[in-house]
Amino acid sequence: MTTFELKRSILQDINALMDDEAAMRRISRYIRRLRNSTSTKDVAHEDMIPYTMNELHERIDKAEKAIIERNVIDSETEDAKLADFMRTL
Repeated sequence: MTTFELKRSILQDINALMDDEAAMRRISRYIRRLRNSTSTKDVAHEDMIPYTMNELHERIDKAEKAIIERNVIDSETEDAKLADFMRTL
């Protein structure tokens, strides 16, 4: 699932609950707790699993191949798609 698809899925799930005040309060509390308990520093530290040189080279090769095959989407395009989707809510 791409980041865009994940964002879209989360927003659709929240949108389905917009009329349920109790659910919205629970979501709001959860988001506040999540935001307070997870600082950027903590997340970065937990996700810092070192790559072997072979894994790093494989990732680079895969990325270069995707670029050559034009199988990539730049962040501006993704942001525009998300903005378009948000306008439909």
